Amino acid sequence: MIKLRGFTLVEVLVSMALIVLVLVFSVRLFPLLNRGVQLSATHSQAAALGQSLLERERNRPFDAIAPYRGSHGLSSVRDGNEAIVKLEYSVDTTVLEPNCRRVWVELEWSETGGRKKVVLETILSRKSF
Repeated sequence: MIKLRGFTLVEVLVSMALIVLVLVFSVRLFPLLNRGVQLSATHSQAAALGQSLLERERNRPFDAIAPYRGSHGLSSVRDGNEAIVKLEYSVDTTVLEPNCRRVWVELEWSETGGRKKVVLETILSRKSF
């Protein structure tokens, strides 16, 4: 009589149970991963806006650089719905030397878990031609 080798019923049930557990935990991770992607997107948009504000200051005449504040709305998708995130920003400056200024931009917004902040700074010097 030829003996066929194969899996026993117990081995099949154990492997199926392991596959089901892996699938259940994987499905539970998707909302967390999606939330992380959303937070990352808002952070990236805030950093891009901050860079734009610094570039605006860089292109101004040196003596016209002055502190100011403002707000900007960012569109984002949260839980399948479009939401507007209100970013509040401030551009500040200090004189380091007569021909040199430190300029920084702070952007703040509310997220789940509290306020978030991005700070960008640069040093600008008077252009001499």
